[in-house]
Formats: sequence, C-alpha cells, structure tokens
Amino acid sequence: LSCLSAKDFFGGKTIAEFYKDIEDAGIVGGPSTAQDINNAYSVVAGIPGLADKIVEVANKVGIPDPGWLANLINFETDGSFNETKQNKRGSDCWGLIQFCRDSGAKEVGVTWISGQRPPDYFLNEGPIAQMDYVEKYFLKDRGKYKKIQDVYARVFFPISMDQGDDFNIYDWYVENEGQAAASTYRRQNPGIIYKGDYMKFANKNAKLPTVLAPTAT
Repeated sequence: LSCLSAKDFFGGKTIAEFYKDIEDAGIVGGPSTAQDINNAYSVVAGIPGLADKIVEVANKVGIPDPGWLANLINFETDGSFNETKQNKRGSDCWGLIQFCRDSGAKEVGVTWISGQRPPDYFLNEGPIAQMDYVEKYFLKDRGKYKKIQDVYARVFFPISMDQGDDFNIYDWYVENEGQAAASTYRRQNPGIIYKGDYMKFANKNAKLPTVLAPTAT
C-alpha cells in the first residue's frame, strides 16, 4: 500500500491551502459589459450612463475587465457608488475611489484644506463627471493592470503594485514612516495588514468576475 498524505492529493498543498487558493482566485469570467455592470449593481443601473462610463474609462486606462473597476468602486464606496463618499475612519479621502488629500487627489490636480470638503467641481458634479478623475488617476500606470490585484493596489497602496499578495503594508509604515504612522494606518484599515488582505475583502463584496477566464485573455 502506498502511503499518500493529503498533500499528495492536493498538489503538494494542505487541504486548507488548496481551498484558500480557490477562495482567493475569486469569480472567473468577464470581461463585463455595461449591461453586466447594471445587472450586478442596481445602484449603477439607477444612474443612466454610469455603467457605460465605467466601461469607457476601463478601456482607456487598460484595465482588461471593466467589471474590476466596478468592483473596486463598489468596495471603496460601501456599495453606494456615491461620488461624495468620505472615508469613515478618519482619513481625508473622498469619492468613488477614495482620493486622499495628500496622495491620489494631488495626482489628479485636486487640492483642499485639511478638515474641509474637497472643491465642488470635483465632489459635487455627479459620479459620471468624477469618473474623469478616476481615468486620470489610472492612466499613470496604463499597461500594468494585468489582474484585479493591480487595480486594487493602484488605489489602496500603489507602492505594492509590483509586490506579491504577502507584501506587509503595516511593516512598510513602521520602517518608512514610523510607529505612529503605522498605528494610524492600522486604526484606519482594520484587518488589512498584507496586500492580499485588501484583495480578499474587496473580492468578498464583488458581484462581478474578478479573474478573467483563460479564453477571455
């Protein structure tokens, strides 16, 4: 009799590791159309033209599946797709992809005073208008969006784009900005220590495919 372990049946992985990989892989399919986005997210369907704009922006910035961008906005706005959404944990970040005052907002040329609302031309012209700033933000790394993790990382922690899912964001703050900054990061982003943590949280809330099927690439 051969002495086979569980790892022999699961490609050298434990059963827990095997199923974790499946869970992390997300939903296979796409690329999503505007109709797919409307079907998945009723809030978007209630804003005529928004799904088409999401598809347009994704195509312009080189995101292979527009559904990835819709999934990202869904997560960053807690499902509201509200362009005036403010971060609820104390960071000065607003909008569809949570443009932060000291980083993302500056990249697209929008500034405001700490503690105040961003300017009306950015915040109060509707989600379709704000998608132009989303486009401008993602254009910087056009060509680098190979998988949904790249899209997520560009928004949440751009430094991690070229890193694996085991990249420790908390440790990066400790080493580069000090313990106080690391503690603030941890308070504002509970449960997100590694790059992969964000992916798992975002994919858990995604209603559209998160991984392109082989035949769609």
